Amino acid sequence: MENDRAGFTLAEVLISFTVLALTFSAAVGLLLSSMQANRANKNDFIAYGLAQEGLEAMRNIRDSNWMQNFPWSGTDGAWKDAGGYFGEVIVSGVSRYYRVSYNVDYKAEEDITYTAATVSGYNPWVLEDLGTDFSAIAADDLALSEDDLGADIFSRYIEIRPVFFSGNEVDTKRVKISSVVFWNEKGRGRKIVVDTILTNWRGI
Repeated sequence: MENDRAGFTLAEVLISFTVLALTFSAAVGLLLSSMQANRANKNDFIAYGLAQEGLEAMRNIRDSNWMQNFPWSGTDGAWKDAGGYFGEVIVSGVSRYYRVSYNVDYKAEEDITYTAATVSGYNPWVLEDLGTDFSAIAADDLALSEDDLGADIFSRYIEIRPVFFSGNEVDTKRVKISSVVFWNEKGRGRKIVVDTILTNWRGI
């Protein structure tokens, strides 16, 4: 009996493999795009958290100043060296840049009070004055460590700006705070900025 079942020609096989290869390539491309988008979303999420952390650190520094019966912007001398002073902005009326980082010497005992011996261990956050010229700040001075939420690719700075009344009089009870986090993602610069007004609502 004659076998009338038709087989596949070489052309049909090649076309089938070509369609399969194109489908597979499209699927791989979609998967890679999805992974890159997830990575970008993760970086955005971490950066936003680090930026918010910068604002919370500034509120904590203000509150720590109050707890030691200092003015809300801190005081000069040893307390300034310990990272709790941002009064230059109010005195000069000029914006300044700062690095804020967690104080590894911080002691959480409730009964600790300010003395020359304990000042470096009291404030949970350290505010380092970087001056008024952003272009003069070294990139390494802004880089975060991998201990900060695994944030080894991120950098952060705090900009504190004076608030003025009409007539260019400085408001001594308010400053503008910008917490800026930036990083490089596949050769493209990314940045997240969060802002707030820090106030001396206690009036001291």
